[in-house]
Amino acid sequence: MSKLFIVTGEQSGDAHAADLVKALKDKCGPLDCYGVVGSALRAQGVKEIARAEDLSVMGFTDVIKVFPRLVRIYKTVRDSILTLNPDVVLMVDATSFNLRLAKSLRKNGFKGKLVQYVSPSVWAWGSHRIQLMADTLDLLLTIYPFEKKCFAETGLKVEYVGNPVLVKANKHSYDTEWREKAGIPKHEDLIALFPGSRQGEILRNLPVMIKAIEQLPQNTYSIAVSSANAICGPLIKQCLEKSALKSYIVPNAVAHQELMAESAAAIAKSGTVTLELALQQCPTIVAYQLTTLNRLVAKYVLKVNLPYYCIVNILSDEQVFPEYIVNKPTPENLSHSLWQLINDSSERKKCLEGCLKVRQLLSTDELMNEKCAKLLAEEFK
Repeated sequence: MSKLFIVTGEQSGDAHAADLVKALKDKCGPLDCYGVVGSALRAQGVKEIARAEDLSVMGFTDVIKVFPRLVRIYKTVRDSILTLNPDVVLMVDATSFNLRLAKSLRKNGFKGKLVQYVSPSVWAWGSHRIQLMADTLDLLLTIYPFEKKCFAETGLKVEYVGNPVLVKANKHSYDTEWREKAGIPKHEDLIALFPGSRQGEILRNLPVMIKAIEQLPQNTYSIAVSSANAICGPLIKQCLEKSALKSYIVPNAVAHQELMAESAAAIAKSGTVTLELALQQCPTIVAYQLTTLNRLVAKYVLKVNLPYYCIVNILSDEQVFPEYIVNKPTPENLSHSLWQLINDSSERKKCLEGCLKVRQLLSTDELMNEKCAKLLAEEFK
């Protein structure tokens, strides 16, 4: 029986990996699977070496706080792989952790295949990783079509397999009763807010988003705030209690794609959610409040200097969504841009056309999980 070891570090990565394991079992037959897993991979019968939830951190500030824990997990995972000696190690996202792991495995004599699913953002920063990846990996599966050209001068096999966000959007079964479940009147005009899924993100992003809505002239909109998980709800409620605006909290379990599709516009933290919003044709302002440390490290250590930082704009190579990341988001600049997207028909039309272009750029003729499974199956030979 072939042996597979999987390393994931996010809820989304856990879900992608679980779908891929299922497709791989259909193609290869029984697999002996181990890994750093979340709930979705556990449901697929993958044996837990460590918990994916314990790797779920973001930003330099958060990493520093939990660094000793990350080191313990790293050593446990590395030693387990060397002991188990799997045929293939599949590393999903969590690229800082995974590339260090891959380098250490090779240094310690691991001869199995190393596959990274989701590339680090070498087009944004860390271009030195390109050669490291070429030297250590056997296969790189990317979720953005432009990433392949970054590795054109290396011998690394790189394949664009499709984007899981597009796959999810295409498969989604729309719930026509979501407003009733969320307690929102059927014809109420909404502006959706997506402040993030972590405590720090919510406390940094949501207050300025709310103040931006408060400053809209002739405001007739209610706020609908997306709550990513159970931890988010109380924090969101705490922020909303300070505003007189009519507002609702919409748990992801109740509605996510629906909220995007039925909102006049949105303000969202930078990340995958902006891509989801583009695929749902929701004009969006992108805002992210960096901590002082994160901002300084990005500017002076990583030297990140891009024309755009929102993935929707990067894919399009033009501004589709106004973004306030390098330029700090304020109630004034967010409110101004939001008012334009809602009331300026030419700006709104340009934004919606850009959203359609993003969908077309991500489309592929082959089903994502089937393509991934076919490529992985070749690595077991």
